[in-house]
Amino acid sequence: MFNDERVKEQKAQKITLYDFIEKHHNLFTVIGVFAALTALFTRLDNAEYLVIISFSIFLVLDIQLWVLFPRSEYASWSIVVFEYLMQILLFALFWYLYQKYVASYFHIVLPFIFFGVFIVIGILVINKFKLFKYVRRIAPEGKPFSPIIRGFVGGLVIGLIFMLAFYVSQYLLGLLGQ
Repeated sequence: MFNDERVKEQKAQKITLYDFIEKHHNLFTVIGVFAALTALFTRLDNAEYLVIISFSIFLVLDIQLWVLFPRSEYASWSIVVFEYLMQILLFALFWYLYQKYVASYFHIVLPFIFFGVFIVIGILVINKFKLFKYVRRIAPEGKPFSPIIRGFVGGLVIGLIFMLAFYVSQYLLGLLGQ
């Protein structure tokens, strides 16, 4: 019974945009810094990787902010509108960066996309079949060369996955005629 009254009280007392910004002003500041850095890096020559890194950080911070937004039954209309506008801003920035960089650098970006996909698939396969137990047999803990052998095997796996991603992307680009 007490919980029902508390829920009704919270619904009646909706969180305003001012309260939300006051509570999370540090996060808004950091998001603004990385959005500004992304905008700055788009104006520099040969700064494509800086754009990608700063936009990735901006994306992670925006997702964190999106998680902090209150549910719509507890939020005022201004917070709901602000939440949608923030996501539209994120999408607009992504679309701008896509048109500026990915369309012209598609042959550079595609191997990294495949690399990310193949890494996820590789992790799932390794965990499913417990493939690293064989590496542990070859290089057990406590042996002097075990870290070197494990590092070599890990680097070899990552290198092979990147080569696979590179060759698959080159094959796909050949099919597309680029």
